[in-house]
Amino acid sequence: MSSLPGPGPGRPFAGAGAIVTGASRGIGAAIARALAREGVHLLLVARNADRLSTVQSEIASAGGTAAALAQDLTAPEAAERVVQVARERLEAPYLLVNNAGIATAQRFDRRPPGEWEQELVTNLVAPLRLTYAFLPTLLRAGRGHVIFTGSATADRPLPRLAVYSATKAALRGFGRALDLELVRRGVRVSVVEPVYVRTELGRRPTDVEAPLERRAREHPRSALEPEVVACAVVRLLYHPRPVVHVPWTWAASRGALNALDPILQRRWRLPPPTAGPSA
Repeated sequence: MSSLPGPGPGRPFAGAGAIVTGASRGIGAAIARALAREGVHLLLVARNADRLSTVQSEIASAGGTAAALAQDLTAPEAAERVVQVARERLEAPYLLVNNAGIATAQRFDRRPPGEWEQELVTNLVAPLRLTYAFLPTLLRAGRGHVIFTGSATADRPLPRLAVYSATKAALRGFGRALDLELVRRGVRVSVVEPVYVRTELGRRPTDVEAPLERRAREHPRSALEPEVVACAVVRLLYHPRPVVHVPWTWAASRGALNALDPILQRRWRLPPPTAGPSA
């Protein structure tokens, strides 16, 4: 990775502070590197301390500024701790990227309650807690941006990913509503919704590769690299929008796909909905 250029007219966010969760790998690590190239000072948050340290070292060796905090965001006190460290390490807090998330591909009726509840807390409750804890800092400054990593499953829920799809749909609704609440107070809220991205999301300890990694290998043209999503996040700093689809062509095609649902169900021989009980 090349050295980062110094502050200048082309880097208006140089010196701004950002929290990036899930920054130890995949989309989160790519976002952290992209923000570092903009001169943003980073607080990287993730559970895996070793991987987090690797990303931090890469950014530092390229001339960027990054601190690392190994933290399980599902802990009730995690949000306050992250914000406290951010206030200590970031001179000009401006951006929160809620990227951390997990997914398990399994039929809902076969999943133990504790497992899918953990997914619900990680993907939805934890980012809301962190947003709630960080907002007073942004509102006092009268400026800032909160970005959520969503998913195309908010539009096209996938079988075996029912809980994951539900959390991403909820994040979109929350993000759009919160943006309307805060835009006149100088704070923007955005949701980035990519389609398939080549990441380790959903990898189990027994897996050689995650489902998304396998799909990327088998259908390379259908999978995005994490850096594509990172570029979309950087663009949002310059041109804020409530929801961004990655790639942009997904915004045009999703309506057509939804309209084709009855035909697709017949092709897949899915049974029709069961009639409700008679009165």
